[in-house]
Amino acid sequence: MKKEGVLRKDKRTRFIFAKTFDMHDFWIGDWIMIISSGKKGKFEGEINGMAKIKSNKKIILAPFNDILILDDGEFPTTIKTTTYKSKLKPKSENLIPFNNILDLHIEKLAPELSNKLPEHIISYQVRKAKEFIMKAIEKRQLQIVLIHGKGSGVLKAEIENLLQDFNEVYFMKSINDGGAIEVMLNYGLA
Repeated sequence: MKKEGVLRKDKRTRFIFAKTFDMHDFWIGDWIMIISSGKKGKFEGEINGMAKIKSNKKIILAPFNDILILDDGEFPTTIKTTTYKSKLKPKSENLIPFNNILDLHIEKLAPELSNKLPEHIISYQVRKAKEFIMKAIEKRQLQIVLIHGKGSGVLKAEIENLLQDFNEVYFMKSINDGGAIEVMLNYGLA
């Protein structure tokens, strides 16, 4: 199971990618953090493709794409956990699956707009991208992909500019030979 990268804190408490690895690079006893909950613990192994983590004498299973290895100076000698009140909606609403990929090609997004003026199409695509990003943040997604296509680069520039408006965006990179942007989101876990 490949993981895109290890997240590391920089001095501004934003997260950045440090290296690419797979689940076999984790060592028993590594101090790790579960990104979605902020819980810290020791890596105990792998069960059914999930990381087994011991935190405060409890065993937690977490997907490998939701954990990061802590640097030597980042882990406490005793682990304290803080309970945070969730801002998420009731569980029944969060069970609806969220597709973390949005294809902004107008033929896929709204075929009925194909013959409209280019500035109307771009405006619509940017509006839909903004709604998608806001929904991803509401659903606490860790990674999203916006497919803008290669074209002349106008939509790509608009999307990159839009992403600058969201504090939750801490990493983005061009993928698919420049036809899409992969975005990693951070929710202030430190």
